[in-house]
Amino acid sequence: MSLAMKPPTLEGKESFDQLLERENLRTCFQPIVSFNRDAPETYAVEALTRGPEGSRYESALDLFEAAEENEQLYPLERVARKLAIKRFCKRFDEGRLFMNLDANVIYDDSFREGNTLEYMKQYGVK
Repeated sequence: MSLAMKPPTLEGKESFDQLLERENLRTCFQPIVSFNRDAPETYAVEALTRGPEGSRYESALDLFEAAEENEQLYPLERVARKLAIKRFCKRFDEGRLFMNLDANVIYDDSFREGNTLEYMKQYGVK
């Protein structure tokens, strides 16, 4: 099994653009467990973004590589954060949410500070 992705075609780019437009991403929540007390407890959850099941973007590796190759890393990050916050609020009454972000997005010409805070306000995260 190869981890290398085939070079994107125009069809692949169109598919990727549609995936972002439709916000067709999966969000998985991985518990982060604390063992500092007598009994282990969930300290937080980490949001993990995946592409549509059964698609060429299903794995995180393929999804984020395709975003870089199509110069869509920042738009992907933005949609992933929005969905992570929205879905966290629907699934959990309270708690902590951890999200991994690619620091390279700040070099994207379309980067705008404050998107994550806007999503947090929109969905009532304190």
